[in-house]
Amino acid sequence: MKHTKATKKKLSKIRKKYLKENPDKHPWKKSNKFKSVPCEKFKDILRENNVSFLEEYQPISDRFFSIDIAFPNKKIGIEINGNQHYERDGKLKKYYEDRKKLIENEGWKLFDYHYSIAYDVKMCEDIISTLKKKYDLGKLDYSFYIKKKKQHECVDCGGERKYYNSSRCKKCSDAHNGFKRRTVERPPHEELLKLVEENSYLKVGRMFNVSDNAIRKWIKAESNK
Repeated sequence: MKHTKATKKKLSKIRKKYLKENPDKHPWKKSNKFKSVPCEKFKDILRENNVSFLEEYQPISDRFFSIDIAFPNKKIGIEINGNQHYERDGKLKKYYEDRKKLIENEGWKLFDYHYSIAYDVKMCEDIISTLKKKYDLGKLDYSFYIKKKKQHECVDCGGERKYYNSSRCKKCSDAHNGFKRRTVERPPHEELLKLVEENSYLKVGRMFNVSDNAIRKWIKAESNK
């Protein structure tokens, strides 16, 4: 079944709203996201030089791209770029150039470095030393800038709701909609075993208006007691 343009637009709007409210759920924020070895090397050198920073920082709240290394209090960012970021003449490709302009229009200053510098420790230390002096970078606590995960609370009981587009948890939603779990009176264990011995599980299930698997579970539950 193919979605119409209107449906696609609606789904896209819902997804964007969800990701804006839950930035930690974005694919780019996944813990198993590919990590650039050169970028990690550069971060290690920053740490060795007692420079604090934030990783994968989102500089614009309604856009989901992030900066490799960020100093949000100074609005300074460092990008360690792979070859795919550049044209043959060494200039940033249009997408990355437009992205950089968008971020810098928000008052940021971005420094783009080719990944190869990470393998030259002396060059990295010179870059870091210059940035430290010019922008007064150092050991700081950036926990203030880390967004806390938004809790989705049930409007009735205050517990965590399962789906972001629901206002209640499953239990409260069922109660609100008048849903009641169907209960079936079970026969004594010995009687149930005798019925199964004389009939099939399927037939016994029909006697109690349940599935054959339910009968198996009843017997297993009693046997494990």
